[in-house]
Amino acid sequence: MIGTALSRNQRLIYWGDVKCAFGCAELKGPRGVSEHLDVDKMRVELIWLWLVTVVCAAQTLKGTLEGSVDDKTKLVLTDVDSLKSVESYLKPDGSFTFPGLKEGVYSLEVEAISHLFDSVYRVEVTDDELKINKVFHGHDFNKDLGPNMKHPLSIVPFKQAQYIFEREEFSVINMLKSPMMLMSLVSLVLVFVLPKLTASMDPETIKQMQEQQRSQPNPMEKVQNFDMASYMAGKSTATKQPQTKPSKKKK
Repeated sequence: MIGTALSRNQRLIYWGDVKCAFGCAELKGPRGVSEHLDVDKMRVELIWLWLVTVVCAAQTLKGTLEGSVDDKTKLVLTDVDSLKSVESYLKPDGSFTFPGLKEGVYSLEVEAISHLFDSVYRVEVTDDELKINKVFHGHDFNKDLGPNMKHPLSIVPFKQAQYIFEREEFSVINMLKSPMMLMSLVSLVLVFVLPKLTASMDPETIKQMQEQQRSQPNPMEKVQNFDMASYMAGKSTATKQPQTKPSKKKK
């Protein structure tokens, strides 16, 4: 209200008589107004200098993804210490950027549906450079480093993902390799070839073979005559042959 009732010069003198908002010394008169403006200008310049320093200290990671570009493909940059992640989607030309990176170690990984990747990238940010190493899956991230990569980074997919498999064509060889077919072939050999072999053999030889088969114990007969109660009682199912006592000599 006071400022509106005074003239322009009077207002400058009035505002020069108040104290600075940031605790500077009391300024009086027209000279105080100019000094107050100089302090504000210096403060703004210091703020701009601080912002420029922060921006220059941060690094920007750039790169491209080779191959066909998919709008669902994204890159995830994770801070190894804080585990905070930042995502970046591909541009139409396949390029990507991660601006404002502070000093530290980051892990860069590609998440895609159409392609598969066999590695991640270890990004070490310093004041003056970006050091990038390729780390294959299954290797130690900090010790077992792969080859050095140039910046801007160029990422090549391992292979294209295949989710639909074509139906195999009919093959006679694959059919003959099946277990059912092999069993059928063995049965046919036994039915047709074995009688011819026995017909060409000597009758005495055939008779000896039959006697040997009869003398051999039949395992199926043991299974059928198995006595569970005797087995549980610890008795043997085998028939005991009577022991012959030695004959006494006559005196």
